[in-house]
Amino acid sequence: MKTLIWTVSAVVLAAAAGYMFAPGVGAHGRGPAAIYNTATETSISGTLAQPPSRGRMGLYLSVQSEDGEMVDVRVAPRGYLAARGFTFAQGDEVEITGSRVMVRGAPVLIAREVTKQGRTVPVRDRDGRPLWR
Repeated sequence: MKTLIWTVSAVVLAAAAGYMFAPGVGAHGRGPAAIYNTATETSISGTLAQPPSRGRMGLYLSVQSEDGEMVDVRVAPRGYLAARGFTFAQGDEVEITGSRVMVRGAPVLIAREVTKQGRTVPVRDRDGRPLWR
């Protein structure tokens, strides 16, 4: 029994160590900050095409940009935004500055700041580190 416990512990520890040093886990840890790329930073303006949804990276927005492109945006935890008086609904006009990157093979925009109705909320610093941590 002790051998089984030690074997399982060793496997779990090896898996955790492998994950910690895997490609894509950057200096900022895991998640959006690890993939934020200042070289791909851009700004978009558009309308929320769908109600916001929750995902692994916090609040997700689908923005129909002014040029007609659908952009998937990863913003921040809903609680962080709500504490700053920010909520989102389908049809809202927004302006978002962030980094265009690939997440699980799909293009997304990792937001650094979001503007709605003339108010701006920063969600990451200039290097992409989350401000809610």
